[in-house]
Amino acid sequence: MTTTIGQRIKNFRKNAGLSQANLAGRIGVTAQTVSKWECDVGLPDIVQIVPLAEVLDVSCDAILGADANMEANVKAAYDAVEEKWKDGVDNQSPDRTDMHRTFDYFTASRELFRRYPMNFKVARQGAIEGGWLLGHTYRGLPEINGFDAKSVLRDVERMCRAIINYDDDISEKMEAKSRLAIAYFSMGEDEKAKEEVEGLPEKNKTLVLHSSAISRSEEEKRIEAAKHGFTEACDDFLYWVRAIADGYSAAAMRKEALKACEDLISFCDRFVDFCDIRLLLSKKRLAYLLTAQNHIRSGDYDKALDAIEKMTDVVIEYKKAVKTLPTTAQGSIYFDPDPDNDDYYSRPGAMSWFDNSLMWAVSDFADKTGNPVVTSERYKACERRLKEAE
Repeated sequence: MTTTIGQRIKNFRKNAGLSQANLAGRIGVTAQTVSKWECDVGLPDIVQIVPLAEVLDVSCDAILGADANMEANVKAAYDAVEEKWKDGVDNQSPDRTDMHRTFDYFTASRELFRRYPMNFKVARQGAIEGGWLLGHTYRGLPEINGFDAKSVLRDVERMCRAIINYDDDISEKMEAKSRLAIAYFSMGEDEKAKEEVEGLPEKNKTLVLHSSAISRSEEEKRIEAAKHGFTEACDDFLYWVRAIADGYSAAAMRKEALKACEDLISFCDRFVDFCDIRLLLSKKRLAYLLTAQNHIRSGDYDKALDAIEKMTDVVIEYKKAVKTLPTTAQGSIYFDPDPDNDDYYSRPGAMSWFDNSLMWAVSDFADKTGNPVVTSERYKACERRLKEAE
């Protein structure tokens, strides 16, 4: 397709997502000047070609249309990559994986596209390679020198836009929109992806949604597995922190016991984004219970009531979390539902276990009538709140 310099500037500007005013401001001319160029009323000065090419992210040759050797240059660039990978890949080697090879081909396509932004074959090849890389980022790419997912997305976007805007082949336009939508989905830019999906034929739309669903599903499974593993390790860790608090409490080392309880609560708050909330709530409940008991033993009843109120908040939150479980699920911690376990760890069992929290917190009082904690309005309010949460 033969084009003028003005037409090429207009095409490259649109591919770059710039208005005439944006482009003019970045190279130091007026919007009217850019308009004249694009209408072939005038030409840029020779000194403006280099900054123009830099802003549009194309080569000077691309603007001038000096592509007489385009086919030979494209072949040479891809031949160079072929030569580098003639011995194939070795996924055991840190720099000879499939990903590295694909990135090398993508890099070649990216450089060629900068020189020949209207070469749809190069644009299509680069979009395929870049999209494949983006689609695998959730699996954890190996270390690739020069790889930056956001930069790759930007290049894929421009390559696809060139095809969408200027290729006469309708099927290629739809394929480009599909690839761009998948790339957006891969990078979590769902709104942009949905815009590209609009107007696609059902066949393309189904492919896009299926591809994005697979990648999201696998990613979510990996995250869930990692969280489950972290929760198990965290359970062991928090168990021993609580054991330390128990030990200090039993030894009447009040200051140390209260500090251990503070640490346990702090760890639970810190891990909230990575662990099952039920595990953390169960440990926080114990931390506040021990805190209340140690303050009671020290005669600091106001602080004991502070801890009891916070423990009540935790118990109510825990009850809400456990209610989402099946009846026979393990409600006390975080494990998968266990149909064979419907006793201590069943939902009713877990509820009953937490309902005893207030009684255990004041268990130091043999006679619970007339003492400053149990007879206080604050303690009674906690009892009422727990009853209402049943």
